[in-house]
Amino acid sequence: MSPRALTITLLCSLALNFFLLGAGATIVVVARAVKARAVAAQTANGPLQPVRRAALALPPLSRGQFAAAVKAVNTDQRPALQQARQLRIEAWTALGSDKVDAAAIKAKLDQARLMETGARSHIEAAIVDFTVKLPQDQRAKVGEEMRPQPQLQQQPAATTAAP
Repeated sequence: MSPRALTITLLCSLALNFFLLGAGATIVVVARAVKARAVAAQTANGPLQPVRRAALALPPLSRGQFAAAVKAVNTDQRPALQQARQLRIEAWTALGSDKVDAAAIKAKLDQARLMETGARSHIEAAIVDFTVKLPQDQRAKVGEEMRPQPQLQQQPAATTAAP
């Protein structure tokens, strides 16, 4: 091969390699942007719930199985949660009536809270039952995401002395 042909071949190879590197970098940047948009869309109404964070921390196959397990128990607990919500609506509505029965309102709120706590315990039990079957590193990720997150502490408002 002549030196001129070798030079042309090397320049073409170099151009192709730069093109491939650029394409690869573009794919990485676009993938990160898509993921960031997906997370932003999920957090548009506030921070992600622990169950959602835990699911996102898992690999895709485990994530789908985790979501199916949580969905099944959510479906089972939906009637209890709906009844608890209805009890809360009734309790808070009764507060505005002409004759207020504080004991009845408190009883409805207590009953709603017990129903919600029972449903939550079923959901958490299903998460534990699923998670114990995962490898240790995935269990650790789920545990980390399910742990309550520290709340951002707000700085106390500056007070001004009255003149």
